[in-house]
Amino acid sequence: MKAARSVRVAAVQVRSDSGQVDANLAHAQTYVAEAARRGAELVVCPEFLAAGYVYDASIWRSGEPRGGPTETWLRRLAKHHGIHIGASYLEADGDDFFNTFTLATPDGGVAGRVRKESLPAFEGWFFKSCTQPKVIDTALGRIAVGICQDNHTARFFRRVIADDPDLIVMPHSAPCVPIGGPLVRQGLAEIGPHYASAFGIPVVVVNKARTTCRSPIPGLPGLGLRFDFRGLSTITDSDGAVLEQLRNREGVVSAEVHLDPSRKRKPDPPATFYWSRPPRVLPRTLGAMFVVLEELGKIAYARSPRRRRAARLVQPPAACVNATSSLRISDTARPVASPTDSPGATSFRTSK
Repeated sequence: MKAARSVRVAAVQVRSDSGQVDANLAHAQTYVAEAARRGAELVVCPEFLAAGYVYDASIWRSGEPRGGPTETWLRRLAKHHGIHIGASYLEADGDDFFNTFTLATPDGGVAGRVRKESLPAFEGWFFKSCTQPKVIDTALGRIAVGICQDNHTARFFRRVIADDPDLIVMPHSAPCVPIGGPLVRQGLAEIGPHYASAFGIPVVVVNKARTTCRSPIPGLPGLGLRFDFRGLSTITDSDGAVLEQLRNREGVVSAEVHLDPSRKRKPDPPATFYWSRPPRVLPRTLGAMFVVLEELGKIAYARSPRRRRAARLVQPPAACVNATSSLRISDTARPVASPTDSPGATSFRTSK
């Protein structure tokens, strides 16, 4: 049995504007520096940190090749700060787009990549599902990666049972919408403790904050959804205790978590057909709705010649012209204490 050990982890909760790849990465850089200053060995950034989030073909313009702006940014910051750091980006690969999480290592390398499988609501119209493994083996231990909706499904829960990770990271780009906002907030707040208690391992949940936008609805011209990203990044220890949580503001949450083999458990698989942790309201109806939308999305995606053309237009890394390579790395964050949030949660302003 491995010896018990502690690891300092951090979640970077920032705004992310759709289509502003370089600006979003530059903005997040200060918060990564603060996480490293606090001694974080593992830093987790939100899903689609650079691309933003919208149900529209315009998101394809934020597509990146493997080794493009986001991976370059991750590897550079990982080496500069001597940390593991990960984020997901919109990866263009051949004719397809994937939601890919990359974890960079302290030497500037890449420990591994995980692609999202579960595509909720209208995501399936714009990205491709991937059933490949959801774990990355690192010097810190085996890390399971659940990208947003993956975490909320029974199939991901069953993967975690089989893969036996030491820690789970859960990058989200989870917006509240006018009707379902309470359910989204409930899911974000409870999913980390749910997995941590079930498996006896730490969980890092991260989401965007202070970001609003309006998204079209595929097939319904003139109608749209108002997205409001409200944070709730949470660090939960292997005993199920919530150590830090950050509500709707930008900042960093960090905490020391314990990887203790004596705490690890192998729970029974979920009894529900869709959910890892069913919502309190209409679980069967909502589960069926997500299944149907995912299948409809796969059909629309497969039939889209526009998607294929957009993916082919994404330039390979050598031809990418992006500002991330010239961003100056500096620890320019000035903490702004808040008496209403937990002591490990701090927001920042960037020196100009």
